[in-house]
Amino acid sequence: MTMALADALVGKRVVIVGGGGTGIGRATTEAVGRAGAAGVVIVGRDRQRTDGAAAAIASESCRAIGITGDVQSSADTERVVAQARTALGGIDVLMTVVGGMGMYAPWTPLDETTEDNWDLVFDVNVNYVFRYVRGCIKVFLEQGEGGAIVSVGAIAGFTATPMAVAYGAAKAGLISLAKSVTAEYGRRGIRMNVLNCGHIANEAGHKALGQGVDVSVVPMGRSGRPEEVANLAVFFASPLASYVSGQAIAIDGGVTCRAPLRMPNSDSSMAG
Repeated sequence: MTMALADALVGKRVVIVGGGGTGIGRATTEAVGRAGAAGVVIVGRDRQRTDGAAAAIASESCRAIGITGDVQSSADTERVVAQARTALGGIDVLMTVVGGMGMYAPWTPLDETTEDNWDLVFDVNVNYVFRYVRGCIKVFLEQGEGGAIVSVGAIAGFTATPMAVAYGAAKAGLISLAKSVTAEYGRRGIRMNVLNCGHIANEAGHKALGQGVDVSVVPMGRSGRPEEVANLAVFFASPLASYVSGQAIAIDGGVTCRAPLRMPNSDSSMAG
């Protein structure tokens, strides 16, 4: 069953980077549409997907358009922010969803990680977020009405990440970015929070992990659903979370709450 935060984003103009993809991206776009946003720009590399996602939520009360852009291109980022601002008449919310590991670079130990793979993983997990955050903060400051930023991260930013050191470092950097945005721009009404996902059941995640994840180690006993991340993203983007900023929220079924060692008579879901 899908639950909506009805009216949480009424009147808001939202940019979703990666909102035309499958899984979390598409679920986030749909949740934003249900929450009453006045305008939505969906950014992605695939024109058909971005336009399709826009068409799915467009209505008399919500103007939705797709804009193509490569997250690895600084020039594309500047163009997209400018186009989005013009198309929507301003920007109130930025959401960044693009990210991942296995679909971009192989799972390897640190001594086998190449500089090219390190740079690529940083590009698609934190560097592009910096560029979009920088662009949208300039818009927020000019508008003088504050703004909200929500980025999808991963619990890899909290923990050691064997075989994916670049991914963990990039996601940790994303958390630090949110804290710095909060410290620098909090008095200007600008907020940024990061949703750090555990295993979320979606096509991209399954492809990246190959054989999949053993959910028996998850205290809740299952993978998360894209709509669960999407609804949390809407909440943090909305005035309902107006006093929350610089936070790294785990949405992981309790994985990061497990004890560091297995205790006597405990089961595998209780220990790391």
